Amino acid sequence: MITYETIKKLMFNFEPETAHHIAEYGFKILPHCRMINNYMVERNFVNNDILTQDLLGTTFHNPIGLGAGFDKNATMIKAMPAMGFGYTEIGTMTPKPQAGNAKPRLFRFPEQEAIQNAMGFNNKGSFQVIQNLKKVYPYAIPIGASIGKNKLTAEN
Repeated sequence: MITYETIKKLMFNFEPETAHHIAEYGFKILPHCRMINNYMVERNFVNNDILTQDLLGTTFHNPIGLGAGFDKNATMIKAMPAMGFGYTEIGTMTPKPQAGNAKPRLFRFPEQEAIQNAMGFNNKGSFQVIQNLKKVYPYAIPIGASIGKNKLTAEN
């Protein structure tokens, strides 16, 4: 059995942004590996009436969610239940595509078990993100979105 600690040790051999891209690739292909994906959903996803909440017409099967910043372009949504998430937030997306800040822009602080994100809203833009969402929506878990302005957008 591959454990969290094993994966963490492996991923910490890479620069943080490279590790993120490796994880992104894995989460994109996981739903296509149905046997593994289904096993992980059964093992990790908690669907218990005690935890279920209906808020504003949306059902949350469990209160554990993934906040914005990890799935910037809505390409990993189908893998989130396998990781145990009861909802996910995509983005931050901007109206137009942008590259974000110069690298390095993601920093690990292992002693504090923390990471600093200075990515700068790198994303493919709202049009592409919406196209990606259309491929999966509606989905088994609620999907929220973080929306920001482009770096070159005037303050007003």
